[in-house]
Amino acid sequence: MRGAIGLLSDLMYYGIHQHKAETHALSRLVHPDPDKAFLVWNLPEKPFVALALSLDYTIVGYDEVIYLPRLFPKITKEVILKEYEERSYNNFAPLDKSLFKAPDLLSQKEKVLEELFVEDEERVAVRILSNDPLNLREGFGTMLRTAILKATRVITGPAQLQPQFQGVEDEAAIIIHIHGGGFVSMSSGSHRIYLNRWVKNLKLVLFSIDYRLAPKNKYPDQLDDVWQAYFWILNYAENILGKQGIF
Repeated sequence: MRGAIGLLSDLMYYGIHQHKAETHALSRLVHPDPDKAFLVWNLPEKPFVALALSLDYTIVGYDEVIYLPRLFPKITKEVILKEYEERSYNNFAPLDKSLFKAPDLLSQKEKVLEELFVEDEERVAVRILSNDPLNLREGFGTMLRTAILKATRVITGPAQLQPQFQGVEDEAAIIIHIHGGGFVSMSSGSHRIYLNRWVKNLKLVLFSIDYRLAPKNKYPDQLDDVWQAYFWILNYAENILGKQGIF
């Protein structure tokens, strides 16, 4: 908290003293401070900054994080090194169909759906955004949030966004988004300033993958999270979430 406030003070000071800002910036490039770099990158994740940014978000009908189990072959350092050894990296040949095979979860659909909303560090966090309210789970919290969003829409009116996108005709289309941050910072939450606009204009459901961050989690953990979430969506999104309004 104290570090973030100090950073904001520095931004104000150097915003006025441009020459000092340039000199200080060059000094930092020569002698970088990793801790301060991470602080800058993750500033949008600080509660008070996130709150301030949220005031500029386009209102959407649904915004919630689910937690997907890891059900597919894991991407490890050994897997990547083998690709380099075989020179098969960046190979755009069709993927092995066996990778698409996954356990049958339809027989326990209600349990699977319920577990998606239980926060679990062993699972992959994925934010779902939709222009329309989705009925993924019942409950007072969901109903209250939907009511607040509807009231906000009435008060603020429809958002005027530029540029405008044409809606996609294919109702089954979705967006799978992987946020920036170099695998070391930020989250789907800090990217909603443009994600919400995509959802609002394109009228599509968006899945934004919150991969684990380095240095706490070593590469390729981040890549594996994206891999696991992508194949879960391909295999299960329609059957598990379909009747709840996504497809």
